[in-house]
Amino acid sequence: MDKKTKFGVKVSPAEAKAFSEMAKQNMDFCKRLMFDHFIGQNNYSEEHFFEITKLYSNSYLFLEYLSKLIKTKKLDVENLYSLETDEVLNVSKCVIALVESKQELKDRGIHLSLQ
Repeated sequence: MDKKTKFGVKVSPAEAKAFSEMAKQNMDFCKRLMFDHFIGQNNYSEEHFFEITKLYSNSYLFLEYLSKLIKTKKLDVENLYSLETDEVLNVSKCVIALVESKQELKDRGIHLSLQ
């Protein structure tokens, strides 16, 4: 197989949308946390605030990457996008970074689901 026909996984449009929604939700939570910090409602430490902004930034970058990635893909006969191995690795790295940031915030007492 040549490089163009290789893929690591197939993704449905719904799955791609779910990843995008997760990134948007993270960004919304982080915006609220940053707003609360700036207006003095919550005074986060520098480390906490860094982790909030890191989650926001990584979510934004992931959203942009997904958008550009999906624009280059066409649905196959199964109505799925075929992702190449390097694309799957990039998506996986992004998801892991988001999960790690959310866990770090949770360990520091900031639960995004409660915000």
